[in-house]
Amino acid sequence: MKKKNPSDAEAALRQKTEEQLPVKSNAQDEKVKQYIANITLLSEAALKYVSISRDENIYDYIRDVLRNLTGAKYIIVNSYNKRYNLLTTESFYADKTINIKITKLLGKKAVGYTIKPDTGIINELLRKKNLQVAGGLFELSGEKIPYIISRSLEGLLNVEKVFAMGFSGITCNSWGESKFKRTIFLT
Repeated sequence: MKKKNPSDAEAALRQKTEEQLPVKSNAQDEKVKQYIANITLLSEAALKYVSISRDENIYDYIRDVLRNLTGAKYIIVNSYNKRYNLLTTESFYADKTINIKITKLLGKKAVGYTIKPDTGIINELLRKKNLQVAGGLFELSGEKIPYIISRSLEGLLNVEKVFAMGFSGITCNSWGESKFKRTIFLT
C-alpha cells in the first residue's frame, strides 16, 4: 500500500470538502472558500503537530499556528505546572519594539515570566473553552501582575478584549510534573 504524504492528504480533503459543499451564490462561494482554507490550515497544523521533532519548540509552533489562524496582533502561550502551581510564559509574539517596552514594564522578559495563579482561573482554563476575561490581564494573572502594570500593558498593546483558552491536555515529564498549555489572544 502506497503511503500518502501530507500534500496528498490535503488535496484529498480539499476535493472531498468541495464535493460536499454546494455553491449557490458569490457570498456562499466565499464562505466555502474560507471554510476550505480553514480546514486546510487546521489539517496542515495537525499533521505538523503530530510529526514535530524534539528539537522544535512546541510552544513557538502553537503560537505561530494560532497567529495564522486568528490574525491576533499578540499571542502568549503559557504552560502550567500543576505540582508547583506555576504559570510560565513559554512563547510570546509581538514586534521587537513592543517586546522591549513590555520587558521594561515587567522588569523582565515576557518569555520565562512565571506567576502563581489563582486556582479559579486555572479551573476555568482546564475546561478547554475559549474564555473572555472581563478583568483583562489583571484578572487573568490572578491579580499577581499589579493593576497599574496590567492596565499599562493593555494600553501599550491597545488591547480591547482578552481571551484565554487551556488546551493540549495534560502531559507529564520524567519528574512526574503535570502541565497543560494555555494560550492568550489579545484583541
